[in-house]
Amino acid sequence: MRGSKMSNYLDTDKSIIISAPAGSGKTEKLARRYIALLQKGVDVERILAVTFTDKAAAEMKQRILKILREEDGELFVKLLDKMPLMRVSTIHSFCGTLLRRFSFEAGIDPNYKVEDAIDSRIVWEDILFEILMDAGKGKRGHDLFIQTLSEKGFRGLDYLRGTADYLYQKTPFSIEAETFRHDPAEVGELIEELRAWPGVEEAFSGYTGLFEKGALQDMASFEKFFLTDRKEPRKRAVPLLKEIPDYRGWASKMHIYWKEKKTEEFVERTERIKEIFRICLEKYTARKKSKGILDFSDLEYLAYRMVTENPEWANILYAFDEKTDHLLVDEFQDTNNFQWAIVDKLTEEWRAGFGAKRAEGIRPTVFFVGDEKQSIYFFRGANVEIFRRAREKFEAWLGDEFCYEEVKENYRSLPAIIEFTNHVFSRIMDRA
Repeated sequence: MRGSKMSNYLDTDKSIIISAPAGSGKTEKLARRYIALLQKGVDVERILAVTFTDKAAAEMKQRILKILREEDGELFVKLLDKMPLMRVSTIHSFCGTLLRRFSFEAGIDPNYKVEDAIDSRIVWEDILFEILMDAGKGKRGHDLFIQTLSEKGFRGLDYLRGTADYLYQKTPFSIEAETFRHDPAEVGELIEELRAWPGVEEAFSGYTGLFEKGALQDMASFEKFFLTDRKEPRKRAVPLLKEIPDYRGWASKMHIYWKEKKTEEFVERTERIKEIFRICLEKYTARKKSKGILDFSDLEYLAYRMVTENPEWANILYAFDEKTDHLLVDEFQDTNNFQWAIVDKLTEEWRAGFGAKRAEGIRPTVFFVGDEKQSIYFFRGANVEIFRRAREKFEAWLGDEFCYEEVKENYRSLPAIIEFTNHVFSRIMDRA
């Protein structure tokens, strides 16, 4: 159901997702939801609050304590004694806790060290540089190295580094080149269709070579007339084409062809770069293993596999469920596919409306808050589509026990602020 009053977020019997813009007090609402659970009598150790940076997690704790100190002194004193039990952390810290507890099941050394994002980045860039230099000396990837330099000159090295780095930042590139391989006959059909229109050869009298036999097999001849070296439509072709009947229909087909051609070329180039990427990844993984370290991506991936594929996954989920009754997630729009899969699996029984908790009279809840328009971690694989999927899933499973809130107002656009800003800047602009 869609909530009509923002007080719904304090209803601790409901699971809630809030979509709200920047400046609307999303994090404040999460902090107050946390406090409402404490006031209801929920033990602090049974609430898990997740955010995306260590700084945000620390600020969340401080915000909760500040509100309690100002509004509920008695509960504030009680919470101070239980501060070490507060489970307010980043998603990576939570994954790390899960992996250390079930390190045997995960097949990892429980004494592993976590490498932060900056250190991981430095190691990756060092390895990428080493591999590219090795390729230039005739080792693995040499053919690609030479080919790229011959095509792009000295910019080729930057191109190789940039594309391999792009793959490192994204999830594995899954599109195969074959997906976009169009039939060579397509361009022939386009030319034959063009040729069939009355007066077309006269209009193109200066470019008769375009219609000569054999030109249909020579893709380059066709492209040379219609496309620039940058694969963009030539200006000279447009006026001529406008003289042709059904120009728009034919141009639409050409647009599809150009788009597919560009996509195919991109995929082919990326396929070649993937070989360099694979070599780098092998070396990067080996170096981490030799040092007994995991990076943030490892934490997510291993935790995901542990709760979805591990033979002991049922015991792992039981251990989480036994300890946790309420899950709160801040900045939910920055959740990626692995993170959502973990949350989805951990709360599966909660959504189903059955389990030991229900038998004991406990109603577990989730509380997600974020802004679909505000994702800043796309480079980490954040997927804003997850926001919609989560809402649909909880609505379908929980019915009246779920509430969706959409906030449009924010403190940065209050009438007084807008009026003041307009007044000041209108005078400044008048002077200019």
